[in-house]
Amino acid sequence: IDWFTEWPAEALRGVATEAFADIDFPNDTIKDGVVKLCRDIHQGVEKASIQYAEELRRYNYVTPTSYLELLSTFRKVLGEKKDELETGKRRLTVGLDKLESTEKAVEVMQVELTDLKPILVKTSQEVDELMAKIEVDKASAAETKAVVEGEKEIASVKAAECKAIKDSAEA
Repeated sequence: IDWFTEWPAEALRGVATEAFADIDFPNDTIKDGVVKLCRDIHQGVEKASIQYAEELRRYNYVTPTSYLELLSTFRKVLGEKKDELETGKRRLTVGLDKLESTEKAVEVMQVELTDLKPILVKTSQEVDELMAKIEVDKASAAETKAVVEGEKEIASVKAAECKAIKDSAEA
């Protein structure tokens, strides 16, 4: 077997078609395009290898194993990219679900806020009234404190006088 002779285009197409038989392409046009692309790549490498050998006297052998490796690499990269797309799709779906649930939660909170707004206004008014009452009570307490301070002074003076009278009576 001469492993280095070129494969006919039909053989390359048949091998690629068989290699991609279990891959679910969106339609046959895309599948045929991928098969043709792999065949063209392999044939292009064969031609480039011949030109490389003629110009530089170095040989690059393109074998059936090279073609099978190309097909295998394509399948591997296609699988990785499908996984990446599925992961991205799943993340987007989860993100959209989160946004949707957040939007619903915000709507509920807005309704609750609208319902609680009159209560908030009422409570705010009650707080303002209570603060005004506290200010009045505080002023009244200050006045009472001043009166008590005055009476305390008078009581202290009288206590001192009583003590003096007591001391003089005991002496």
